[in-house]
Amino acid sequence: MKRKKVKILGLSYSQSQVGSYVLVLSEIKGGKKIPVVIKPAEAQHIAMKLENIKSPRPMTHDLMKAMSDTFQIDIQEVHVYSLAEGIFYTRIVASNGVDEVELDCSIGDGLALSLTYKCPIWVNQDIIDAVGIAINEEE
Repeated sequence: MKRKKVKILGLSYSQSQVGSYVLVLSEIKGGKKIPVVIKPAEAQHIAMKLENIKSPRPMTHDLMKAMSDTFQIDIQEVHVYSLAEGIFYTRIVASNGVDEVELDCSIGDGLALSLTYKCPIWVNQDIIDAVGIAINEEE
């Protein structure tokens, strides 16, 4: 299955789903944008990472990073591999330098971890074709 590399373009409070946030993913090579609804906890972590703000106490994703660093585990990539009934199915690929494992997670957790670990985000092409929005940056 063909996939494309994306980046986090921005984050905003959702006007249509109370208590949720909309994160926009953007193709690195291409012009399509993918809106994703995420929960407040992940949105807070992502917003802080995007703005380079450090929390006075470790947040959940920071705790996971500290634990994985202690045990020499690194997240290699985040992969959004399926979309069904409005739910983005996501997995992280983790490695200890010898073994590599894939772990399912929510898209919000996966995106938050991509910023924490500074790893790439991949989205399957069929998902981009289904929900990607072509936006002219000049408009």
